[in-house]
Order: sequence, then structure tokens, then C-alpha cells
Amino acid sequence: MVRCAQRGLVVGVYSIVTVSPKFQVVISKEVRESLGITAHCKLVMMTKGKNILLVPVDEDIRNYKGFLPKMDLSGLRDRNDRF
Repeated sequence: MVRCAQRGLVVGVYSIVTVSPKFQVVISKEVRESLGITAHCKLVMMTKGKNILLVPVDEDIRNYKGFLPKMDLSGLRDRNDRF
């Protein structure tokens, strides 16, 4: 665990990256391993204030409840309900 001195936040793993001339960044090995990110994994990129968030895509949208605001899952059907 690492404590961010500026905000007093406790984070698991972090790294500082540089944006390339093609606007690319490399996800460090420590971060990839801690989150189980492999080649061809899909990530959602979003902004929150002045921060950039990269979140691994989860196939089940129900796992995003609480992460994304005001998500109504009442009309969502399970794959087993299709037939």
C-alpha cells in the first residue's frame, strides 16, 4: 500500500507515466498484474474532475451498479431469461 501525501489517500499500486507524442501511455507491470489486465483487455476511460480513470470492462453490467450514477437495472434481463 502507498499513501498519497497530497490527499491522504491510500492506494494499492500506482505508477507515474508519461504521455507519448502519439498520446499513448504504458500501464506498468505492477498495475497490470494487480488488476489482472492482459493484452487485448478492454478498459473504460473516463474523466472525473481533473482525473483520468481507466476501469477494466466487466461483461456483466450489474457489477457497475453504484459505480455509475442512477443506474436502473429493473428492465435488464439475464441470459437465462431469453428463451
